[in-house]
Amino acid sequence: MKLLIAIPALNEEASIQRIIARSLAAREPIIAASPVTDVEIAVVSDGSTDRTVELAQAFGDDIHLIVFPYNRGYGAAIKEAWERSDADLLGFLDADGTCDPRFFGPLCDTLMAEKADVVLGCRLNEKSRMPMVRRIGNGIFASMLSVWSATLPAACGWCGVRAWHNSTRFPTACTSRRR
Repeated sequence: MKLLIAIPALNEEASIQRIIARSLAAREPIIAASPVTDVEIAVVSDGSTDRTVELAQAFGDDIHLIVFPYNRGYGAAIKEAWERSDADLLGFLDADGTCDPRFFGPLCDTLMAEKADVVLGCRLNEKSRMPMVRRIGNGIFASMLSVWSATLPAACGWCGVRAWHNSTRFPTACTSRRR
């Protein structure tokens, strides 16, 4: 079972090499903690105008690099990466490095064990510091996700780490923002 880790990136030159290196290093822990047997990593530069592409190219064949000439949006970046992959599972995380790619192991394990379509990671805990307005908004959004969920309540809807099963219909309409 193959996992694609898609990393949408828009002007992330400060963090792109670090998150790619962390994702590559996470391959073995992900495989050890889940039914995943192979991990593919795709970086999608979503119209970056800084050195994001140049820095990602340094990883050569260890990653798949997709370059959009203009910003098409986060969802379009993820969708493009998945369309170009033969992976069974899709995981994606933000390029800013705030989420640990090793967390895909437990996410994929839960996804398969629970026969879920989608699982969301949550980096919030008792030590998390979040402004009150964001905490309230996050709570409302998580409650909405819980209502729509068929099984489990959602704790956090804004976290930048998620996993999807390939049989789940991915949204077919992603907005494009052309310059």
